[in-house]
Amino acid sequence: MRSRSLQCLVLCLTAYSGAWAADWKLEITGQNVRVYSRPVRGSGILELRGVAVLPAKMEVLAEVFRDTASFPHWLAPCRGSSLISRADRNTMTICLVLGMPPGIRNREFALRASAVYELSAARAAITLQHLTDYRLPAGSSNLPMKEFRGDFVLEYLGRNRTKVVYTSFADPGINVSDFFINYQERGYPLDTLRGLSRMAALEKYRNKALGSEDRLLIERILADRNAIRKILLARLDEYIDDPLVREIASDPAIIDIIVKSGGSYKGLKNAFKTGCLQFIERKYRSDPGIRRRYRYDRAIIEHEINSRENEREFENIIFFGSDRTKMTIDQFLQRYAKKLEIR
Repeated sequence: MRSRSLQCLVLCLTAYSGAWAADWKLEITGQNVRVYSRPVRGSGILELRGVAVLPAKMEVLAEVFRDTASFPHWLAPCRGSSLISRADRNTMTICLVLGMPPGIRNREFALRASAVYELSAARAAITLQHLTDYRLPAGSSNLPMKEFRGDFVLEYLGRNRTKVVYTSFADPGINVSDFFINYQERGYPLDTLRGLSRMAALEKYRNKALGSEDRLLIERILADRNAIRKILLARLDEYIDDPLVREIASDPAIIDIIVKSGGSYKGLKNAFKTGCLQFIERKYRSDPGIRRRYRYDRAIIEHEINSRENEREFENIIFFGSDRTKMTIDQFLQRYAKKLEIR
């Protein structure tokens, strides 16, 4: 019972790892990747979301996005792409041709792609806006797309690891059942994220990124302890509603783990584990209710934090945590107290 009680304290930090908004349904799961769907008001076609952790640097992925000619090689089900205009390095208008099932003409449309950086959370968001006033070229064999919207969110997880969230809704306006369209589109986020990973592994994009503004920006952030503190605060504030967690995120010793690792994924994970240990210890000392329900043994807690089970749970939080519902420590404890039959 003693070990289970302490495990409950450790697992309380990971309870929210499966707490998605109720309207998202898990469709596909794989190693470091998931695909979800949800209904859209007024339509029988589903909105899709793919979440993956890619072994690539953020600045390399940015170079893939800027290469509009590359889209047919990774963006499903793109069959053709061309640049219409470029306002700046992060804003451009693109013509896309999406492939359709056999016997159905491809869909062609224009969209505006815009990238915005959220430096305080080490993220970049790329929105894809359908431009409905686009006119097909004379003699085109394609038909116009009825409706499309999408966005990519890139989140820093380490110097060579990036979380990518791709959300899209595509109504091609074809005279077939919604069931058929949903069946066809279900795998597109997975294909897109896998394709993006393949492109980021190419030497030409890695070379472009070496001298990019994005690389310089990321390295400046990693050398700035105050910037790292703000990023940790922003991330943890999304996961857990507890002032003590935000206090721990400002601990110089935890920030030092990240700085010394060069912002590596391993460093981030070790900082997270250290923060968990401090969180449990401080929560135990400051909360009489927890002291009445749990015994404190640092050696057992450290063992639980470093166990294979919790290693997977920690990665689940880091990989998929920012899309979860924020919860309080009391909700964590209540959930696991019931699951583990703690009284």
